[in-house]
Amino acid sequence: MNIQDQLKGIREYETSRLRADRLQKEIYNTILDHINSKINPRFSIEKFNKGKDDLRPLIKRHGTNLVLKSIDVSAEQYLRYEDGELTYESAEMFFSKIGGIVVNKSRGIDFNPEEAIPESTEATDSNYQLSISQHELIMMATAATRNKIVNGEDTSIFAALGGNAIVIYMNLRGRMDHTSSGLSKYLVSASHEELSNDLRWKHSSSPQRVSNAIKQLVDAGFVTRYVPGDQTEKAKEVRKLTGNKYTNTYEIHLARICELT
Repeated sequence: MNIQDQLKGIREYETSRLRADRLQKEIYNTILDHINSKINPRFSIEKFNKGKDDLRPLIKRHGTNLVLKSIDVSAEQYLRYEDGELTYESAEMFFSKIGGIVVNKSRGIDFNPEEAIPESTEATDSNYQLSISQHELIMMATAATRNKIVNGEDTSIFAALGGNAIVIYMNLRGRMDHTSSGLSKYLVSASHEELSNDLRWKHSSSPQRVSNAIKQLVDAGFVTRYVPGDQTEKAKEVRKLTGNKYTNTYEIHLARICELT
């Protein structure tokens, strides 16, 4: 191929790439405009700008139509008004839930809060009601390993997490759904005492109950715990994102994994 043909090929590639980039930008702006139409005039997407980039992989993977439909579903389910004005908390919740609804719809699961997995009275305080995805339940049901003698041999088998670990996870997930968005979406700050109080456990008489449950979650790879004295770069970044310096912060990996799969 001569130089002129090579240059022509380069120009054609650059032209097609610019055209594709322009089209992608138009699509992305259409999605943002649709979100803004749900929360304007009181709020705009810029209010939650830390999470804007989370939409790009959703659009690329699942398509514009599904994202637009999921925005409508999230708006219907989560937007709330007080004295005729949209509340900030519900707008933040509406935006943070779009991704999960997209993923569920892509699996043929229609979101219906009335059909969510029932909340255990021990699992979480009423302020933290939530639904756990089927994928999360399956992961928790096979997360632990236990040694058992099978045909005379010591064999490791899959087992469920302990009940305490499961309800602690449910509480952390509830906190995550109701308090976080954007880059801090999967980060939750809570002391052992706060978790115990939510679950109506007597922390003073059994302080290891929460510690042991969290250890199971950490060992399973479902959460990472950052303690106030942790001086690693990651811990410093987490404290900067959450603004919390005085209590433990938990990064909820399982929720992220299940939203992406």
